[in-house]
Amino acid sequence: MKRITLTLLAIVGALTLLIFAFQLLMHAFFPTFAEMAKGQFGTPEAVAQISALYLKIEAAPKDPALVVVSSGKGKTRNVPKSWLPKRFSSMWGVDSPNAADDFDVVHAYFDEKDAFIGIEFVGSRYGCFASRDATRCPSYFGTLHRLAEKPLFITTWVAEDEK
Repeated sequence: MKRITLTLLAIVGALTLLIFAFQLLMHAFFPTFAEMAKGQFGTPEAVAQISALYLKIEAAPKDPALVVVSSGKGKTRNVPKSWLPKRFSSMWGVDSPNAADDFDVVHAYFDEKDAFIGIEFVGSRYGCFASRDATRCPSYFGTLHRLAEKPLFITTWVAEDEK
């Protein structure tokens, strides 16, 4: 009876170690969306480039390259791919300036008075929002992760369905 118990414990222990090793491997090769968002938007280089893009839009909010894609209480304008830092232009931004509903675009948001509010990297599972106002974030954001504060608040969001 002791031999069977010891054999079962050894098997359970070995399986536990295998599962743990498998999870570590999966985690190494397939990071979570939160990890991907932090890696893409949270490095010092990324924060500096997002800040530079923000300042560029803030300096020329009515530039014709910022095409209005929706109006309502405020305006949403597409940020052209050519304005994006090289770090982001491979994954974000679209070549068609009128694309409004696509993912992987970068929007500039303006209020009712056409004052610049912030920029958003719009993704399907995660994205990023940058603004001078710490309280500004689109309401549909799931899990928020603050990456930078003052003078620019940079916040990533991750879809709710990720565990």
